[in-house]
Amino acid sequence: MWRTSLALILLAATALGGEPRLLPGEGLAVACAGETRAYGEAGREAPMGSLAKLVWLQREGRTWEAGGVAFACRGRWRQWTCWDPAGHGRVDLEKAVQVSCNLAFLAWAGESLEARRRNQGESAARAGLEVDFGPFLGARLGPGEALPDLSGAWVGDGDLLRTSPVAFLGWLADPARAALRAQCARLLRDRDGWWVKTGTARVPGDPAATCAWAAGGNGETLAVLRLPRGKGKREGLARFRALLEGPGPCSPRP
Repeated sequence: MWRTSLALILLAATALGGEPRLLPGEGLAVACAGETRAYGEAGREAPMGSLAKLVWLQREGRTWEAGGVAFACRGRWRQWTCWDPAGHGRVDLEKAVQVSCNLAFLAWAGESLEARRRNQGESAARAGLEVDFGPFLGARLGPGEALPDLSGAWVGDGDLLRTSPVAFLGWLADPARAALRAQCARLLRDRDGWWVKTGTARVPGDPAATCAWAAGGNGETLAVLRLPRGKGKREGLARFRALLEGPGPCSPRP
């Protein structure tokens, strides 16, 4: 019965004629045919959650994929725990992205940072990290303040990294990220030609609560969706599909 109810809610929340009708607290940004459209609270900034893993793919993803990285996630590694305490088992890059394995990304990111330190020096390696993650750090670090050490915050835990649907869409749609989008299309295949990266994030002021993100594309359209407090990855994917598949915001306007 819950599936029927969810379907009715999603149908009611999507307007006829292609224009999405968002629910309170939702934000959707869509890019198609050279035009960006924003709906609901698309400009509202919030912790970016597992969208941070796409920033790591932009930095290191092609190297990781070519090197055939692998990791055995048992739920805990060194001082960190995964969001799934049971662990994800052995994961390659594709599975790690799909299940959003924090520990795999932390292990690979640590190896990549160490390699950059050896090859470029400490200051250059830190500067590169700040440049790549700068759009999501905002003004939360003071002038000259050192970047935090590698931790779960760098793969989407906590609220160090923040964005909005409009801001992340602009970052994702940049021509410099064409290779990232192609990699996402390989690793995050959903259905009907779409790829989708989902994730959850903390709600500022209430670390026990979560919100949901979904970002994806189909070669012609890119979209970023944020759902409000109390929503998770399953709801994010279902809502993304309901709003973007079929007659959606990129359908010709009357």
